[in-house]
Amino acid sequence: MPYADLQDVRCYYQLLGSGDPLLMIPGLGSTCAVWDGVANELGESFSLIMPALRGIGRSTPKRQPHDLTYYVADLIELLDHLQIDRCHVLGLSLGGIVAQQMAIDHASRVDRLVLMSCAHRFGPYTRQIVQLLGQALRHFPRDKYERMLEVLGTSPRYLDTHPEFIDEKLGRAQCDLTSRKAIARQLRCIGFDDLGGPRYYIAAPTLIISGRNDVLIPS
Repeated sequence: MPYADLQDVRCYYQLLGSGDPLLMIPGLGSTCAVWDGVANELGESFSLIMPALRGIGRSTPKRQPHDLTYYVADLIELLDHLQIDRCHVLGLSLGGIVAQQMAIDHASRVDRLVLMSCAHRFGPYTRQIVQLLGQALRHFPRDKYERMLEVLGTSPRYLDTHPEFIDEKLGRAQCDLTSRKAIARQLRCIGFDDLGGPRYYIAAPTLIISGRNDVLIPS
């Protein structure tokens, strides 16, 4: 199991496949396991770099993050550790926000960018969602919180035709749960986000993917 002993984190990551390097940044509270359904197929065309963000899963922090730039610094340091000057970047949900910050602050390191189910700024609706997630994380039993997150992030049409989907997904994730404190810290980092400010400019060719039925971050 590869680890990179970086300045602020002992970063756990997985490598898979061959081809151009593709850095895959997971979403809120997610570990590398979030990519299990697509990694083998993507690995046929790309060299996948799949880290767990600071404090999540097996990535042990030496210092806690205070905003999204801390995660970006870890990822840039990981690329340096792997001797990768430039790569494609894919970010999912919170990972997509981190990916945007990376593309803004380190444009020369990002070749092409894929943003999935994320936002470039947080308006009143999305800030309310973040607050509700924080309250649910604090007060719900952990299994109820995880189920709520999966239901809200799944298309009603898909769930109606695959009623077993959430139970199976939660069953696979039980061995890889992240602590409440680590997820709460990520939510606080989102609260300090100011991506939509005057510095917002992305030079990399970018593909944006959103879900029509995503109530957490509407398309």
